[in-house]
Parts: sequence; structure tokens; C-alpha cells
Amino acid sequence: MCDLFALSAKKDYAVPEFLPIFAVRARKNMDGWGIGFFRKNQALVEKSADRIYYSGHFHDSFQRLARIVKSRIIICHVRFQTSGLLDECHAHPFVLRFGGHTWIFAHNGKAPAIEPYQSRVPLLKKQ
Repeated sequence: MCDLFALSAKKDYAVPEFLPIFAVRARKNMDGWGIGFFRKNQALVEKSADRIYYSGHFHDSFQRLARIVKSRIIICHVRFQTSGLLDECHAHPFVLRFGGHTWIFAHNGKAPAIEPYQSRVPLLKKQ
């Protein structure tokens, strides 16, 4: 099962001490990772299909983000692949524009509504 870290705060908050602890605890899940946050009301997501933690070291991009991210909302996901490909497209979090708002989200498990599609491309074409 994937591991999720979520923070929702009243003001911008930095978590440089918590994200590495989370990543170490989640090191059994080595099938990708991602961090999503807001900066100036813009959703930013960085993700990778690479391992978050390898040979006692954190992924370079994860380490950098853990130090600099400061936001009211922070979502971090460490993937354990149970379906789908091992690629960046399947790493979370995702960004969705819906109802006049921008959302950052991740889930744990399957998303049955999109399972019939072989890739995300057909979903994008229907919009």
C-alpha cells in the first residue's frame, strides 16, 4: 500500500524535518514519489518514478524540495505499485482543475472509474 503525507495549515508551513522522516518510514515503497504544494495560489507538483530512498540517501530532488517547500497545503506520496506502469505518470500527487478551483490530490489504491483506460491520453482527449 502507498504512503501519504498531508498537511493543511492556516498559514504557510515548512516541513524540512518531517518529510525525510516520512520518506524513511515509507522506504519499503520504492515505486515512485511526488510532492505537491501551492505557491502564490499556483499548484506545483514534482514527481518521479525513481526510488525516494536508496543506499541510505534520499533522491536529490526530494531532498531539495523537503528543505524549501513552504505552503499551507503539502501532499507527499510514496508509491507501492500494485497496478499501472512504473513511470512518472502513475506517481502522485495529481493536479485537477474543477469547480473553479485547483486541487492537488493523491489516493491510496485503485481509481476504478479510470481503470478501463490503458493510458491517460483518452481522458485528456474527451475534455
